[in-house]
Order: sequence, then structure tokens, then C-alpha cells
Amino acid sequence: MSEGNGQVEGPVFKAHEDPEPISIDFGGGKIRHFTLHELEDGVELAKWMRAVSNRIQTDRRGKLIKRDFEGMHADLISRCLKENGQPVPLGEIKSWGAKIQNYLFDRAQIKNGLNDQVEAAEGKD
Repeated sequence: MSEGNGQVEGPVFKAHEDPEPISIDFGGGKIRHFTLHELEDGVELAKWMRAVSNRIQTDRRGKLIKRDFEGMHADLISRCLKENGQPVPLGEIKSWGAKIQNYLFDRAQIKNGLNDQVEAAEGKD
């Protein structure tokens, strides 16, 4: 604390990040407008982290025996992406191309501070 003024020194964080506008061109002149949001709360974060941890299996000694990341990108995106204030259905997101899913997944990780956790789970640390 600074002396006398009662303020804490150091970084100041927003309680919630502002939504990020994202427009996607689906071809044929069809451009849709979305917003990418931070996960609602710690409960939603815990649900997503549990879903990620369930994709990894180890034996009794802790040796990795299975990693299944199918649909992991779309899962996080569906928890964060909205169109006209409504969540975008998981099935729709899964139908989008890999490039846009990778972009949205990367943005959602950054918005939620998940970069390190996801890379560690994928074995990229």
C-alpha cells in the first residue's frame, strides 16, 4: 500500500473484460456479427477446466495414456461466443472451418487467461 492514501500499488484488473466484437464472413455476402465474452464466473471456468481434465487419462503412476482434444476448441468457443446476446450452439461452431475455430479459441483463451493452462494440458509447456 502507498503510505497515507490507502491505495494498493500494482496492476489493476477489470472485474470483467469487455466483450470483443467479431465479424465472420461466411461467403456469398453473408457476414455475421458476434461478441466474444469472458466466461460468466468461476463456476463456468471450473466446468470448462473439468471438461479439459476429463480429456486426459493417466495410469496409476501418472504416465499419460490418453489425450482426447476432439471438440475442445468448439467447447470453449460455445461458452464465450454470442450472437445477438444469445450463445452460439456448439454444433454450429463445430461445423465451422479449422482456421476460424483456431482464431476464436485463441481469442477466448486470452480473454479468460487460459493460455498457460491449455498449453500445459496439451503437453506444449
